[in-house]
Amino acid sequence: MKPHKWGFKFFELCGISGFAYKLELYSDQKNNEKYRQKGETDLGASTNVVIRLARIISRNKNYTLYFDNYYTSIPLLAYLFKEGIYSLGTINRNRIPNSKIRTEEVFNKMERGFFNGICWNYNDVQISVTAWKDNKTVIMASTFAGEKPLGKGMRYDKKTKNRACRNY
Repeated sequence: MKPHKWGFKFFELCGISGFAYKLELYSDQKNNEKYRQKGETDLGASTNVVIRLARIISRNKNYTLYFDNYYTSIPLLAYLFKEGIYSLGTINRNRIPNSKIRTEEVFNKMERGFFNGICWNYNDVQISVTAWKDNKTVIMASTFAGEKPLGKGMRYDKKTKNRACRNY
């Protein structure tokens, strides 16, 4: 039901400046084993895109890779960490194995700014998963960042109809 069903899909690796450093045109054939380099594992279609684009990132140089929940999975975070690349991404609750994160129902009862975090080892990699309530629950997984340090931020409050400073 899209207005224009046909088109191209591009995946990009961009820097902090916004410039694209690597570009990949979507092709289902890229998930074929012959396109993987030696030592690369098959983690699924969306995560394999990240692995292919990250080939040009220097290893063990404190580079950080950010991505959204379409690409994020716990095995991907562990793989990148073992390759010497820190990573962080929003993640869907169903992609977290044996999740100890509180349920959506619990978060809905809490006020905005409430958070819950856990850390655990996955294949000898320390991974931090933090969930917090904003307009809705946001879950983030990372190999280098956690729930602390807390800071303050200005947010618009619909009830009082003004900006308020809150701890986050």
